[in-house]
Amino acid sequence: MVSRHGMVYLVGAGPGDPGLLTLRGLGCLEKADLVLYDEQVDSHWLSLAPRRAERVCLGRQGGDRPIPQEEINARLVAAARSGRIVVRLQGGEMAVSGQAAKEISALEAAGIPYEMIPGVPAGRAGGGLAEIPRMHSGPPSPVSPATERRPENPDTARPLSGRRVLVTRPAGRADSLMGQLEALGAEVFRQPAIEILPPADWETVDRAIERIDEFDWVVFSSANGVRFFLDRLLRLGHDARRLGEIRLATIGPATARTLAQYHLHADCQPGEYRAEALAGTLAADAKGRNYLLVRASRGREVLAETLRAAGGTIQQVVVYRSRDTRRADPRIVQAVADGRIDWVTVTSPAIARSLVGLFGERLRRTKLVAISPLTAEVLTQAGYPPRAVATEYTSEGIVEAMVSGGL
Repeated sequence: MVSRHGMVYLVGAGPGDPGLLTLRGLGCLEKADLVLYDEQVDSHWLSLAPRRAERVCLGRQGGDRPIPQEEINARLVAAARSGRIVVRLQGGEMAVSGQAAKEISALEAAGIPYEMIPGVPAGRAGGGLAEIPRMHSGPPSPVSPATERRPENPDTARPLSGRRVLVTRPAGRADSLMGQLEALGAEVFRQPAIEILPPADWETVDRAIERIDEFDWVVFSSANGVRFFLDRLLRLGHDARRLGEIRLATIGPATARTLAQYHLHADCQPGEYRAEALAGTLAADAKGRNYLLVRASRGREVLAETLRAAGGTIQQVVVYRSRDTRRADPRIVQAVADGRIDWVTVTSPAIARSLVGLFGERLRRTKLVAISPLTAEVLTQAGYPPRAVATEYTSEGIVEAMVSGGL
């Protein structure tokens, strides 16, 4: 059964500079359903939460009276019990807040899981910060990066120690790759090259969900597709029982892991993580089968064309839109132009095309690593061949290609 457990993250916003939110705090904001924030919290931080997230000010903003502590506690508990991811964003240092202690007591009494993420202490905010932003998410303009302190004693034995890596995945989808790079000693920066949005109209998706029992297979070609489709299914009041005996296919391990977060397992995953391999695997038994292909607004037609040619009946539904970032952070642009970024990760053809538009000739001052031959081909055709190409088309593969591809 699909289930979603609520969680509360108590996040300290630090001494007041919108560039001093910790990496962990940013990651929590990027997946929030509800943000409860103090009046003094900088508005830029709120743009880091998803557009769908509800934002509630707990102070005197707009002349409203402050919300009593008892009501704040009740809201935290109620939202988490309903399955929402809640970020309680408090100004200053969360760890020394008496208000936080009261909220923790209420959560513990109600049996609600929570995590406390302290902010950057005011006394440490003035030194050791990276000269260009470690993180950047939210709307492309105005730029509002968040930053985390660099380690004072990096482990030089790690293979990426001293290397600066720019991660270009969309906001909320880069944490795994960033964590792997940081574990190997890299100093990681982020500039999303594309933005992921819900479809302009859910009507086609909703109709497909209502007649889902007509399909033999639901095929997911990305982790984003899993999230948007199953979240919509839940929002319509269904759960995993609505899928009945339908078989599920995923393009690769990251997509399968996302499916597992909904307590569902893939019936088919090809050995090679690309659309051609998935299409070939399914085509062997496609004749007379009905397939629902869950996809993005832009992408190739390999799955649909191959399965249709093999005798399958195909319906495609767009569950999310991919849109190019219009403007990169000027500091990131300058850092690439100055040769201060060692590697730029390129994890899809759409990201490849967007990066060329964002940076142009500046990309020649850095090394590009592509997640697959298809992505590498897009870069090469644009005149920017990658220095390294992953042999396994995953975030783990792109890290391995970077390590072995010439530092």
